[in-house]
Amino acid sequence: MAELETPWKRSYTARPLSSLRTPALLINLEKLKRNCRVMTDRCLRLGVSLRPHMKTAKTWEAGYYMTGGLQKQIVVSTLAEATFFADGGFDDIVYAVPISLPKMAAVRELTTQLEAFHIVSDSMDVLKEITKLEPPCGKQWSMLLMLDVGYNRCGLQPLSTTALEMARIMDSCDAICFSGLYTHCGQSYNCTGPDEHIKIATHARDEAVKFAKKLEAEGIACPCVGIGSTPSCSHNPSEMTGLTEYHPGNYVFYDMQQAGIGSCSESDISVSVLTTVLSHKLDGGHMVIDCGWTATSKQYGDEPIGHGHFIGEPDLKVRSLSQEVGIVSSRRGHLDFSKYPVGSTLQLLPYHVSSSDYSARCNEVLSVMY
Repeated sequence: MAELETPWKRSYTARPLSSLRTPALLINLEKLKRNCRVMTDRCLRLGVSLRPHMKTAKTWEAGYYMTGGLQKQIVVSTLAEATFFADGGFDDIVYAVPISLPKMAAVRELTTQLEAFHIVSDSMDVLKEITKLEPPCGKQWSMLLMLDVGYNRCGLQPLSTTALEMARIMDSCDAICFSGLYTHCGQSYNCTGPDEHIKIATHARDEAVKFAKKLEAEGIACPCVGIGSTPSCSHNPSEMTGLTEYHPGNYVFYDMQQAGIGSCSESDISVSVLTTVLSHKLDGGHMVIDCGWTATSKQYGDEPIGHGHFIGEPDLKVRSLSQEVGIVSSRRGHLDFSKYPVGSTLQLLPYHVSSSDYSARCNEVLSVMY
């Protein structure tokens, strides 16, 4: 992918990290670009389109790199995200949460505004109500059927009676354009290592493609057959025949959760949270930082990952997080306070970056090298 320059003119001033208001989200732009290139090249080799999920990135700039500068073909998890990216010039957007009827007014606006806006459903009751709604002039409601290929959160079982009937209704209704199948491989987060992730991706491919072939045998075209999650898209079978789309999202940043389950190496992580040492608790053997769970995440992993790793400080660990602050101690039991004066800063590679991005970016989001 050629070097890209984002079209948005924002004012960035080079400043030392010590001048920043913390907690702040720091981006290693070169690593971000590399992660995007690797995923784009992988999809090209597999012959599938990349439809990146924006719920982690949440910025036009990251989305620009993730789409190779095209600003098309993305996934969002909220209608607010859809509106945000539409206002930034992005098009062909999938809202990948089962639609509910009170949200159809917003769907109407986005369907009118964009060349292509898609919704997903796994509810027969909701679908029947949508068939009664008049779409915007000259448009149809573009709908994908959500399948469950093992995550067991939402979606219908492939080849189930309900899934087949809903596809038939979407295909036959004049108000609806049946755009295909969507599934999320969330169960891949409970697996570790390339072999297990490949197994998840293979199963998802087989189930989705089998259902698409069943529909095609009935004369129902299935333009999109999409699967995804960052783990299952970071390690995959050598061929994905029958699939049309991949929709990972976290890969743009990666995080310690992804490193822990083998989706990436720690050196691939392009994001960190800058935090300031606020206080020394000498009798408690710990120090306090201004990075609580609102600046990183309530989620954490098993040791030694825990809440994340401090860059260049392997002896430090986040012992606990409250809303505004974190408690940091030594892994060896004795904290050398002289190395971390009050007012000094640390950089934390977060356990789960989606929450970090949402929370810390309210202060500062920077492009830096670390």
